[in-house]
Amino acid sequence: MSIINLLSELGSHMGMNQLRPNEHGICRLVFDQKLKVDLEPSEDGKSLLVYTKVGEIPHGAASGFYRMLLDASLFGRGTGGGATLALDGDAGEVFLQAILPLDKLDAIVLSSTLEDFLNTAETWVSHFEANEFPHWDEPVTESGSATRSSGNDDSAERALIPPSDEDIALGRGMGGFIRA
Repeated sequence: MSIINLLSELGSHMGMNQLRPNEHGICRLVFDQKLKVDLEPSEDGKSLLVYTKVGEIPHGAASGFYRMLLDASLFGRGTGGGATLALDGDAGEVFLQAILPLDKLDAIVLSSTLEDFLNTAETWVSHFEANEFPHWDEPVTESGSATRSSGNDDSAERALIPPSDEDIALGRGMGGFIRA
């Protein structure tokens, strides 16, 4: 389904007439006169990019802040499962984003996905407005590696270490491995 048809059907489903992209190919939805969610096609036209600004990088943010964002995006545990948090470092902004394959979307699926996306975005906007973030104070070792208790044994720590040359050769080098 084309983005134009999908947006038209979404508009009908949501009771909004004339829902379509602007001259730049972006469709902006504004919820509660506050939350602006942009929808636009990917460069290859096979996916729908959904994104919204949830806050600004706090002045003087330390590595714990950035680690918290990455931790929240890991397997979607802090982002509703289908979205990730991302930084626009030049603008100093944090975004919630999702990439949705167009061949799996119709108006009903997109509407449901947007509802989940909005709930997650509102949660993160609240975190930024209150300047209170989950996992903000988790320890970071002097070498800069993140550490975390295993949960089973409070004294056991795990460190993120880089993959070996063999791991890279086997295509397992993305993001390192967590080893005891």
